[in-house]
Amino acid sequence: MGSYRITLEGGSQATLRLETLEGSLQLSGTGQWVGRRLRFRGEASAVPGREAALANLLNIIGRRTGERSLISIG
Repeated sequence: MGSYRITLEGGSQATLRLETLEGSLQLSGTGQWVGRRLRFRGEASAVPGREAALANLLNIIGRRTGERSLISIG
């Protein structure tokens, strides 16, 4: 699938960032904690040539819009 990095930054309002380092499944997004809840918006997609192999996973990850899946938490 790939290698990914999640970066957490503290402070008065903690933030989160997701990025793909390498791999067939491309993930990206940002979020923040509001009170005790995480609000995250991101997207997932497949690198060219791997779309068919990852289609079902992309359907599960989020709402499909073309070749991308939109991820929404909170």
